[in-house]
Amino acid sequence: MSYVKVTYYDGTNEYYENDTIGWHGEERCSFLMNCHLQYRRIKYLPTLPEGKTITHWKQHNKGWRKES
Repeated sequence: MSYVKVTYYDGTNEYYENDTIGWHGEERCSFLMNCHLQYRRIKYLPTLPEGKTITHWKQHNKGWRKES
């Protein structure tokens, strides 16, 4: 399993799991493919850095909410 690190314009980072196989066989994050976020950079990571956790989002009636 691989991961992505998303860096936002305010300097915060979030880590997501690549859970979908793309057209050419590469792994992609389904959350990032379905949602349009304003971010500065996405970086592919083969392993999750030590001490970091994956960000989980859940869709509710009024939008997306981050789960802890």
